[in-house]
Amino acid sequence: MSDLDHARSLLRMAQSDLNALRGMMALVGDSESACFSDEVFGFHAQQAAEKCLKAWIAGLGRRYPRTHDLMSLLEELTRAGEETTTLEGLIDLNPFAVEYRYELLDPDDDDLDRSEFISQVQTLFDRVSIRIGPTP
Repeated sequence: MSDLDHARSLLRMAQSDLNALRGMMALVGDSESACFSDEVFGFHAQQAAEKCLKAWIAGLGRRYPRTHDLMSLLEELTRAGEETTTLEGLIDLNPFAVEYRYELLDPDDDDLDRSEFISQVQTLFDRVSIRIGPTP
């Protein structure tokens, strides 16, 4: 599989996570009582961002690090000469990759701004999609 084909495959998987996020929002609507926990929502948001960043790196013909750490992926893109400073807010999703898969969020923590994270991940998705071309 070529680097570009691999990148597009990752982007299709990221689209599935984005669709899951939108589905969670559609089921909840404006209700304060989410039927999907922040841990579940955050996991899919982190996964979508991770797959987008890895698709971007693969689309550049580079190997991405085998990590869930969004900061490491952003640093790899920076080393490749890419501008990533507007994406640093995504780093807040890092704990959802592993930590919050096995632990609950502290109930005193603020709730996730789900709409904001969907917007950030969608912006990243669109940026990468333009960069590597549409998925077949």
